[in-house]
Amino acid sequence: MNIKYDVILQKLREGDSNPFERSGICTATEEVGEPVYIANNGNFLSASANSISTCKVIGIILSKPTVTTCIIRTGGIISGFTGLSVGQPYFLDVTQGYISEYPPTESGSVIVNVGLAISGTEFLIRLDSNYTIRS
Repeated sequence: MNIKYDVILQKLREGDSNPFERSGICTATEEVGEPVYIANNGNFLSASANSISTCKVIGIILSKPTVTTCIIRTGGIISGFTGLSVGQPYFLDVTQGYISEYPPTESGSVIVNVGLAISGTEFLIRLDSNYTIRS
């Protein structure tokens, strides 16, 4: 387990009236509903199962008050999705910023469980710092 990752997660959980929402800097390309990770510069960037460095999901973008500001939810329920399969776990996809009903099958991809669909439009974020590299 990456110690820096654990420290960042702990800091995200401290000090606010809503411990599951955080504000931060992102780029103009990140969109509401995308899973994100924290880059080395502290910005939120769209996560991808392509590598260990981009797979450590810390939340899902809840809103973008400005082009380069993201509000992320790190746990709990997030709504606004369409077409989710109720009861289905969802995994980080190899396509940047996407989740999928199925874990990636590409060699070298990283399998990361992001959460569970609790309705066709609602998603329970259940982030797990454990991951498996597909051989």
